[in-house]
Amino acid sequence: MSGTAAARPITIRMYPADNVAIVANDGGLPAGTVLPDGLVLREHVPQGHKVALVALAAGEAVRRYDVAIGYALHWPERRALPVERLDFARLSRLDFEAPDEMHRVATVDLLSLLEDYLRTDEFRPDREAFREQWESRLGDAQTS
Repeated sequence: MSGTAAARPITIRMYPADNVAIVANDGGLPAGTVLPDGLVLREHVPQGHKVALVALAAGEAVRRYDVAIGYALHWPERRALPVERLDFARLSRLDFEAPDEMHRVATVDLLSLLEDYLRTDEFRPDREAFREQWESRLGDAQTS
């Protein structure tokens, strides 16, 4: 089966409290597929990828294995991004280079900043506050 609009959606949900599941259909599920709870997929979801089972509000926990594995950032519409979407099906390989010291420090610092945000009880992305903190930390890293 290659994932046609008529294909019965097969998803794997680990716990009743999970609000995402893994697509198990061979070839994934195409845009327009209606999930059992009535949600309609807006785009193709490849086999093995997560799909939301409910409409997630911005800042709401994404739950799998009955654990928060992330947070929804944009709702109800996806935010337009100024880059081309990465299509793993078109890529034959990914090549990585070791980061230089400046980027290594910046990456580690960004991860610690994100961890600080995720530790808060009421995670609500505040783009401007995050940007100010990130630019401040990046500036400190460049001058040290």
